[in-house]
Amino acid sequence: MPPFRPKRLASLALGLVFVAGCGEPPDAQAEGERGSSPAPAGAQVVIDELSTEYETLQVVRLAEMERPWGIGFLPDGDLLVTDREGSLYRVSDDGATPVSGAPEAHVQNQGGLLDVVVHPDHEENGWVYLTWSSGDGDATVPALSRARLEGDALVEMEEVFASNTPTSP
Repeated sequence: MPPFRPKRLASLALGLVFVAGCGEPPDAQAEGERGSSPAPAGAQVVIDELSTEYETLQVVRLAEMERPWGIGFLPDGDLLVTDREGSLYRVSDDGATPVSGAPEAHVQNQGGLLDVVVHPDHEENGWVYLTWSSGDGDATVPALSRARLEGDALVEMEEVFASNTPTSP
């Protein structure tokens, strides 16, 4: 049986929860051939078996965060997940590992560390793009930066765009 790799149908509620395929299509399950995969070590099974018309799923919590916001998909199957409060995590079957080097976001109202996108040629160039809010007090400025992901660190951070119009509540 192949190793457990969650289907990346994500639900972000109270923590980071992933829905994982439990095995064979429904017609094979009807014949008693369900091939469920065990949840990864350290993961919490939230719902052991959730059947749909097309597949039986397992809901697994891999990590918990304050306010998970954006998800970027790495070529190796890991995820980059922003927490609006200013942290970036690499999430794998083993849980969440902090990634250093994220921009210092101004967290207020809808501002903070927001979306993350992995460059389509990430395997060749290592680029990751982040949107975030800079500023102080009540005014925030939306910004876009990019950096290279090396292990669990962002390096060569550069600001690609910053709005010249601050927003306020």
